Parts: sequence; structure tokens; C-alpha cells
Amino acid sequence: MWQELLIIAVSFIIMVWSSDIFVDAAVAISDNFNMPKVIIGTVLVGFTTAVPELLVSFDAAINNGPGIAIGNALGSYIINIALVLGVTAIVCPIKVSKLILKREVPVMALSLFIAFLLMYNGFLGPKQGYVLLACLVVTVVSFAFIILRAKKLNLIIPEIKIDVKYGVYEAWFYFALGLCLLIFSARILTGASIDLAHYFGVSDLIIGLTIVAIGTSLPELAASISGVKKGEHDIAIGNVIGSNVLGMFAVLAMPAIFSPGIIHKLVIYRDFGFMAITTLCFWVACYCFDGDKLLINRREGVLGVLLFLSYLFVLYLYPA
Repeated sequence: MWQELLIIAVSFIIMVWSSDIFVDAAVAISDNFNMPKVIIGTVLVGFTTAVPELLVSFDAAINNGPGIAIGNALGSYIINIALVLGVTAIVCPIKVSKLILKREVPVMALSLFIAFLLMYNGFLGPKQGYVLLACLVVTVVSFAFIILRAKKLNLIIPEIKIDVKYGVYEAWFYFALGLCLLIFSARILTGASIDLAHYFGVSDLIIGLTIVAIGTSLPELAASISGVKKGEHDIAIGNVIGSNVLGMFAVLAMPAIFSPGIIHKLVIYRDFGFMAITTLCFWVACYCFDGDKLLINRREGVLGVLLFLSYLFVLYLYPA
């Protein structure tokens, strides 16, 4: 048991460090291709911090661990909202823009609803996986089109400040290094998690919903806290929303395509139910309790952490 826990801890450390250099390198490469800064910030910061979830789910799906892959996707959604934004708000209250609430949050909620509909019949297979990937493509293309159109019409869009740390050749080197380390850490994390689940006699799904989901959400936590400390509150929110959309469309597609199978009914009602609750609580926290300000304050951050702890309690009472 202790060996598996040590391997998991080390893999988390490698994953967080490699995610950081991977994102920096991806930003530098995109900057070298003269991509608009706003696209670099929203797409890359939001999506690349979810790369650990994607790689862990892919590795688990091809190595007979579909429960970890599915649990990682669903658990990360809850953790990103309740725990990541909760802890971030405790560190520093998060200002939320009206544009994000009107555009990005509905997209996140829609991704959750689509995933729920595709899994409601209790089966996740290749057809559902391809639908999820198609939804991801449509979302990314639509979002990029909206941003480019706004820039062309000189409309006001959030200005995102991004530091480019690497030169051309350095960027490609660190991009490859970060990607290789992510794949390596994802592989050892998956294997150790499956062994740990078997040791304690719990399902792969529960391990995926808790230990793996928390570990792979660490890059989102680091990016969100860094964003609010620098006054870039849109990055903190957009990072979580982008990761959750990628989780519902791309991460869930991995077990659907590579390890299809039956979905336990408890997953549909327990986990999707809690995901819907966290989404609603996020919306309420933004709009209520602060007068005319759109803000997630420290009190609401504490409530978010308590919401996550209550989810862990529910998992303890009703394990799959």
C-alpha cells in the first residue's frame, strides 16, 4: 500500500511541474505563430491544464481501467468548481465578468447535459465517444470564431496578459519534455491507482472520482490561484470552465472509444446529480449575496470546499 501511495505522490509532483512547463511552452509556440493573445489565454490556459485528465483517462481506458477514466472526468468537474474555485476564492475573492456568465458558463452546463443524455441509457460506447469529440470540435471552432469576429469588429474583449518564457527552440524542447513527462506520470499514476483500489477493495471508479481526480486537478488549482493573484480573474474562471468542457467532451470520449461498457446507474444519479448541484451553486454564488457585484467571496469559497467534502461523504455512504 505505502509503495502505491508514494508512487501516486511522486507522479502528482511530476504532473504539476510538467504541466507548468508544458503550458508555458505551448503559449510560447503559439506566440511564435502570432496567434491572438486572447485565444492563447482562453484556449491554451483553459484546455492545456486539463491535459493530465485527458492523458490519465486515455491511459486508463487502454489498460482496462475504464472506471478510473470515467471517475476522473466526472470527479474533476466537481473538484474544479467546488474545490479549485473554493480554495482560490478563499485565497482571494474572484471577480466574475458578465460575458463569462452569459457565454462560457452556459456552454459548460450544456456540455454536462449532453454527457448526461449520452450516458443516461447506462452504456458508454464508440458512438457516444465520437459524438462527444464532435461536440468538442464545434465548441472550439465556435469559440475561436466569436473571438476573431469580435477582434475584427473592434468589440471589447477581455485583455489577457501572458508572459512568454521561452524562445523558438526552447519552446519546442520544453513542449516535448513536458508532454513526455505528462505521459510518463499519467502512466505510473494509473497503474498505482488501480493497485491501490484493489488493495482497499474499492472500485476503480471511486479511486478515479477522488484520488486521481484531485491529483489531475492540481494544475487547474495552481493556474487559478496564480490568475487571481495577478488580477487576471477571467483566467481563474475560464481555466475551470475550459477544463470542465474538455473533461465532458474529450476525457469522457477516451473510455467510450477505447474501453466501452455499461455505466452503473448510481453514477448517473449520484455523480451527475452532484455535478448539476455544483454548477447551480456556482451560478448562484456569482449572482447572489454581493449586491450588484459579480463576485465569489471567501464565505462562498468555504461553502464550496464544504460542498466537496459533502460529496466525499456521499461517496462513502453510497459507493458504486
